[in-house]
Amino acid sequence: MSTKKFFEKLRLLVSDRKGVALPEFAIVIFPLCCMFFCLAQVAEVFIGHLALHHAAVVAARCAVIEKGPLLPGKYIDPDAETFCKNAAIAGVGIEAFWGTQLPDITVAIDFKNTGGDHFAQYSDVVTTTSATYMCGVPLGQRLVCGSNKSKQFSFAIALPHEGAMYTLDSDYNGS
Repeated sequence: MSTKKFFEKLRLLVSDRKGVALPEFAIVIFPLCCMFFCLAQVAEVFIGHLALHHAAVVAARCAVIEKGPLLPGKYIDPDAETFCKNAAIAGVGIEAFWGTQLPDITVAIDFKNTGGDHFAQYSDVVTTTSATYMCGVPLGQRLVCGSNKSKQFSFAIALPHEGAMYTLDSDYNGS
């Protein structure tokens, strides 16, 4: 092969533009996929945040009904937290997708009696609903949620009890 033919073939090879997009595609595809999966994970975190907030509202409304003023006997429901936790789980729709994303919803109810015995029914019921959101999008979970691949959410909602006006005797028995 002569030198002239060699340089001619080399010039044809250099001027050939077929397949130029392949290296560009190979360079760009990984950052684009990472960005897409991170955005998908961020969107799921926000949806999980909204779902747990709705569960907190459901639990707070349940607590207003189930956790009455500090009255003895039949007015106190000792199982109110369990009942309101089940209401929060039903409110978030745990049977479907959120069963794996929000596996450990907890509900704590605190009755703030700030107005004395005769105004207990108008005090606030504070409900704290917490859960660990488990990130699940490949490539996005570690970048968005960190090394433990989860986010901790907690909502505290205070609603007035607005209970009925009970007449209390000296032994705190409703009559």
